[in-house]
Amino acid sequence: MITHGGMKRAAYVFDLDGTLVNSVPGICRGLNLALEKLGYPTHSEQAVAQMVGRGALELCRSALSEHFHGSVPSAALDELHAGFAREYPQTWQSGTVPYEGIELVLQSLVERGIPIGILSNKPHEVTVPLVKEIFPHIPFRCVMGFSDCYPRKPDPSALLAIAAEWGLSPAEVCMVGDSAHDGNTAVNAGTDLVLVGWGYSNRPALEAFGVPICETMQQLISELS
Repeated sequence: MITHGGMKRAAYVFDLDGTLVNSVPGICRGLNLALEKLGYPTHSEQAVAQMVGRGALELCRSALSEHFHGSVPSAALDELHAGFAREYPQTWQSGTVPYEGIELVLQSLVERGIPIGILSNKPHEVTVPLVKEIFPHIPFRCVMGFSDCYPRKPDPSALLAIAAEWGLSPAEVCMVGDSAHDGNTAVNAGTDLVLVGWGYSNRPALEAFGVPICETMQQLISELS
């Protein structure tokens, strides 16, 4: 076990988008294809990067918010959400890449016998094949995307369920993420927290948690050692 500040970390649960992989190009492509087919304006990758992290429905709401001046009709939202759900399974393959060096970080934990998992707000039916494709040699103990089983992060239910499945208390688990959604998930669940600075959140949002913010893979390795 790894001890930090008197607490023993026995396992790590990682966010996916913005923490392990840069998925914005594939998300942007799928979203824009759905928007175009419905006659709505498209968005740049930079703009989409500020929309991700809260699940596909909120992504679609953000994408339509300016067009509808903030109040998105439910019918339009549902239509775009359905369109994105059709497009994204075909666009993530050519628009999702692991951050350079992250596989070595994961492998170092695996080699030390430390359980690792993934908890994402991305739909579960996309999360599982994506992780298998991007990280075929990493034996994650659990890969969980959003489904009807648990509410989205920052609700702690899914993270607590992972800890319970592994026979660990929340205090023995550390959430590793790149956003306030991940930070609040850890706070709500009572787990430890490490943040990375290369994802999609702004720095003040991360600094508010008062925990380590790793800017390089070497810093992350050191923090998890």
